[in-house]
Amino acid sequence: METEKKAPFTFAQNLRNFFFSGIAIIFPMAVSIYLFVLIFKTLDAVLGKIVNTFLYDNFGYRVPGIGIVLGIIIILLIGVMASHYVGKRFFPMVEDFIKKLPLLRHIYSPAKQLSDFIFSSSKGMAFNRVVMVPFPNDFSYSIGFMTNDDLNEIDNKIGKKMVAILVSTTPSPFSGPIIFLPLEKVIQLDLNMEEGIKLIVSGGLVSPERYRSKKTT
Repeated sequence: METEKKAPFTFAQNLRNFFFSGIAIIFPMAVSIYLFVLIFKTLDAVLGKIVNTFLYDNFGYRVPGIGIVLGIIIILLIGVMASHYVGKRFFPMVEDFIKKLPLLRHIYSPAKQLSDFIFSSSKGMAFNRVVMVPFPNDFSYSIGFMTNDDLNEIDNKIGKKMVAILVSTTPSPFSGPIIFLPLEKVIQLDLNMEEGIKLIVSGGLVSPERYRSKKTT
């Protein structure tokens, strides 16, 4: 019996595959560089303007990029303070004050929750779990991240161990609906955070290297 040979890729198909592979690689790099540049341009525009105005008025010269350097130093100093006794007492007082302000508290509280969600080591293990869940129905599956497995109130109401899942969407892996499912319905994947993000951002085109099938010649 003759085995059917797959039709060779046309030039247009190869061009399309190369294009989307390039997009999958460039997109996260471009977003990362854009955010990095935006943050430090803002720091330089705010802090640099103040310092350079002082330097120019008193000494007659400006220092390009001084705002970026000062911004990094300030961030490091805040981090050092936050890890010591004084910072542990001072910053919670500042947070409580901000939460009492009528308008600012509505912005600060979600931002604080998002920061804790991303950077907190206690939540890190849960967020690093790349999972597959039945969504939007029982006949199809979606990739997502387990964001919380400590939901005692919901567990008691439902009568089962429930977990929170962020169902990711392409091309933004951190946007999408939050759904609550019984733990037994969640399929945990052997993917790390980076591999899960690449798979989602690329629309399924980029799979982990160790799971790619080797083509035989």
